[in-house]
Amino acid sequence: MRERYGRAVMGQRLLLARRLIEADFPFVTVSAYEWDDHRNLVPRLREKLPDVDRGLATLVEDLDLRGLLETTMVVVAGEFGRTPAFNENAGRDHWANAFSGVVAGGGIVGGQVIGKTDQRAAEPVPAR
Repeated sequence: MRERYGRAVMGQRLLLARRLIEADFPFVTVSAYEWDDHRNLVPRLREKLPDVDRGLATLVEDLDLRGLLETTMVVVAGEFGRTPAFNENAGRDHWANAFSGVVAGGGIVGGQVIGKTDQRAAEPVPAR
């Protein structure tokens, strides 16, 4: 099982989260890595994202196979977004106006995009 989640910090923390969910913990938070990438964003994401992808995909699949996904909401988000364009240091700065997240399970309908931004992904566009 450890191999499916990956041996990286993120994978092992997500495996622990699944075990806590199985033990009926009502709320589990997983945090790993430093995400404050104001410089050199692309190489840093190339390091981190494969571990996140592997671990998160395995968590969702594992919860589903164990019959826990319908009653467990998985949320991937930060406390704010990032500027839509790179800064002078090839990174992205804090941006509260518009950002994305991922939600799975918990009985929600999947495959949706909720909300809309302008062409630059900088500002929300009001619903009509």
